[in-house]
Amino acid sequence: MIDETILNELTSMLGEESIQRMLIVYTTEVEERLQVLAQVLQAFESGNAVDFAEVEIQAHTLKSSSASFGAIEFSSQAEILEHAAKAHDLSKVVDQLGVVNDVGTKTLSFYSQRLAPQG
Repeated sequence: MIDETILNELTSMLGEESIQRMLIVYTTEVEERLQVLAQVLQAFESGNAVDFAEVEIQAHTLKSSSASFGAIEFSSQAEILEHAAKAHDLSKVVDQLGVVNDVGTKTLSFYSQRLAPQG
């Protein structure tokens, strides 16, 4: 799920303190973007059209930032969502929104454990 090699390389290049700060920004961003995607799904379930452009933007950003921090599985699932949104594949987007939320939640859990004070 997480490529520790990427995290270790970043930590050795930038230092633990910098990585901790960057991970806080990353996890906050992930939480916000997952919330936007959840709102898109909720709107769809309430009978509104899916905002494919919004889904594509959110998925693209999640894909890129997650890859940078070693969240390979999350990045991969976000990429699938991005392509489905770009293709306006409604059923795939709806299915993938659930997958991205699940994998994103697990990814956030991993990073929150990593960010927890060691002692």
